[in-house]
Amino acid sequence: ADAREAARAQYHSLGQLLAKACLDGFIVPLPLSTAFFALVRGDAVGTWGLPAPGATGGIVAAYARLCLDANGAGEEELAAPEAGAEFAARYLGAGYEMSIADYLEALGQPTFVCPVTGAPLEDGGDSREVTPANLPDYVRAVMAFWFGHGVSEQIEAFREGVRSVFPFERLLSFHPGELRSLLCGTARIEWEEWELQRHIHPSAGLTRDTAPYRLLVEELLRMGHAERAQFLDFVTSCPHLPPSGLETLEIEVAPQQPQLRIPTSQTCANKLYLPAYRTAEELRAGLHTAFANAAYGGLHERTR
Repeated sequence: ADAREAARAQYHSLGQLLAKACLDGFIVPLPLSTAFFALVRGDAVGTWGLPAPGATGGIVAAYARLCLDANGAGEEELAAPEAGAEFAARYLGAGYEMSIADYLEALGQPTFVCPVTGAPLEDGGDSREVTPANLPDYVRAVMAFWFGHGVSEQIEAFREGVRSVFPFERLLSFHPGELRSLLCGTARIEWEEWELQRHIHPSAGLTRDTAPYRLLVEELLRMGHAERAQFLDFVTSCPHLPPSGLETLEIEVAPQQPQLRIPTSQTCANKLYLPAYRTAEELRAGLHTAFANAAYGGLHERTR
């Protein structure tokens, strides 16, 4: 009972936090899923909401895909696969082949419990073995636990937290993906050169034609998503983009003090101090050093 009450309190606080941040024009870059926001809206969540194979609990998505393919009708209807149906290579991306029956046996014949917490999914679930014949039942039981009765109290607590700040019904105007972007930002960071030129501003003697600025723009275009998130986190203290993108941030780039060879930043002002790098290699090394050591302090909130 204490654990359930603690979980409700945490989700109530989470709802309050996201709602207050939204009112103030901020995002909270938590890795909340689209499925979570679908549940918050009261929408049904199907197999699409399961974590991908390889993620925590992702084995259930692999089971679901096998059962969907066994149905063969191209619909969201699960069917029991043949015991000899190939599973490991096709659905887990493993470098070996293994049938679903052999795979379950290799796991020690799992039972009807949550693959993450070990909680029984039904009365006596910890003694009911998962087999190819009842695999669809297992997938449905997990989904009911993850997307239904197992989280209903937490979801309602989240809604109540939002209601303590503004009417919850305001969120219903947005689709689940839109809610995720609105409240948590955009985790997949995309930008074009014209956006960088328009919303990253050189100042204090730097211009769009000076080498450090040009090298920075080129590096930001080259970066993968993980590095772009590190850049945003270093300069703005948030690794996600707001829903409207860079135009909300309007990042300023100013010259670094001559004796310093590592970038520093003022996250409260979205301002980056950039050394006078002459090559892409120098700039890349400086940024990587700054990103790797930012958490240890001394590279943020610098004033001139």
